[in-house]
Amino acid sequence: MSQKNNITNIEWQKEADAFRAYLQVERNLSPHTVASYLRDLNRFIIFALGRSKRSSSGITRKDINDHIAELHTDGLSPRSIARALSALRTFFKFITSEEGRKDEPTEEIEGPRIGRPLPKSLRRDQMDKIMNTVDISIPAGIRDRAILETLYSSGLRVSEVISLKLENVSFEEGLLRVLGKGRKERLVPLGRFAINWIGRYLKEVRTEFIKKKLDKGYLFVNQRGGALSRQAVWLMVKAVAKRSGLRLSPHTLRHAFATHLVEADVDLRSVQEMLGHASITTTQIYTFVSGERLRQVHKKYHPRG
Repeated sequence: MSQKNNITNIEWQKEADAFRAYLQVERNLSPHTVASYLRDLNRFIIFALGRSKRSSSGITRKDINDHIAELHTDGLSPRSIARALSALRTFFKFITSEEGRKDEPTEEIEGPRIGRPLPKSLRRDQMDKIMNTVDISIPAGIRDRAILETLYSSGLRVSEVISLKLENVSFEEGLLRVLGKGRKERLVPLGRFAINWIGRYLKEVRTEFIKKKLDKGYLFVNQRGGALSRQAVWLMVKAVAKRSGLRLSPHTLRHAFATHLVEADVDLRSVQEMLGHASITTTQIYTFVSGERLRQVHKKYHPRG
């Protein structure tokens, strides 16, 4: 689904379309880079609409700062936040040039320091709390529970979970066939909780959602039967995070998946394969997360800690 379809306000849509044309034609950026810029802009537009800001003309420096703070709260890495701020700077410089705006709201805003921070994870009891927060009395809630269980059970990225097809799920073997970065395919185990909730979703919900639309085979669909967007999953996770009182993003579930496996002494190569990391060095950061957890336990419970 395109970024365009995620924006409902006409003024923002016009500006986003003009920005897309600028990136494609004048800047001649790659499709991947354009999509990345628009994804970050789209996330900001949703934030701005939540403040009743109907176009870029009403955006202030405080709005930008508050959005950056929210990205941090959502668990985005400093590198991802820096990229989002870069996209907004490019957008507002373009808008300022096109519309003759006097001030540019991203000026003098400092980006995060980019180091190698430890990924934020969650305890097992916190994972239970998150799952139990979902309202399963409604059809969309059953689907959302199945998505959350899948993200945590298999350590998937958002782009991977929304692109899953029915044919990618093997209930008998308990495996998912996932198409990851660089279109590399991998097999990932699917836990019993995820299997149970996906089965319930397929039986009770999906058939109802696709009644009015041609079924294109996606595992998880919206209430109109279409493919889910990345933004839809982000908004769903944010809503769950708010109800549970925990800091949470889709990537937090991926971190929890990896951290809990490493804590259980699963070998790092296996975790690397399941996460789809090209290099083992990327996966090694989870050994530091587990080490930090051990230090916290020692400090809390050891008499000389």
